[in-house]
Amino acid sequence: MELNRKDVIKEFNEIGVKKRAKIIFLPMIDANVNLFEYGDYLIDVNIGDNKIILVFDNTYDCDAYKSVVYKLINCYMYLDSEYIDDGSEMVMYFEIPKEYLEDFKKFKDGNYSGFSNKFKDRLILNYGKASAKAFNEYSMFDGLYPTEKKRGERAEYCGVNISMIKEVWSKPDLLYEEFHNIQKLREILVSLKEKMSNV
Repeated sequence: MELNRKDVIKEFNEIGVKKRAKIIFLPMIDANVNLFEYGDYLIDVNIGDNKIILVFDNTYDCDAYKSVVYKLINCYMYLDSEYIDDGSEMVMYFEIPKEYLEDFKKFKDGNYSGFSNKFKDRLILNYGKASAKAFNEYSMFDGLYPTEKKRGERAEYCGVNISMIKEVWSKPDLLYEEFHNIQKLREILVSLKEKMSNV
């Protein structure tokens, strides 16, 4: 049996693929949905051409799931929805507001500390101001405001001089951040596993 999207995403996580679209762009969607309300319904968050793309497990038939979908459809950023994989998944498209288009570009470049203050404030409101205590681990706050200490940890981990480290988070790999159909996702997973087995 071929893997479904949820299983492919789970395997990416187990392999250690670091996706940032979910933690960065979910708080941008202004739909009065608490991050915890997404629960197990939300399979993945991706990006497209100036869009945030949410993929939901559409096999749920409960009021909590319907409430989240209702709130999202009524969000001013909402563009469209479609059902894929025989209706088992719902894909929702949201437009990046003009005020955040520069932040979107900076995300693609891995320039997290260059986000606008407005967007940083929105992220901090959701994730807090705590710095990660462990060596070479970075909270949202660390990613947005990389201190010399955290940059030094990153430099030590990478074996480079601290002057070469501006950001503590790596640049996003757009292959994993962008939306793909399930067949393409499976191909990406197989290719990644082959590369890892040849190392």
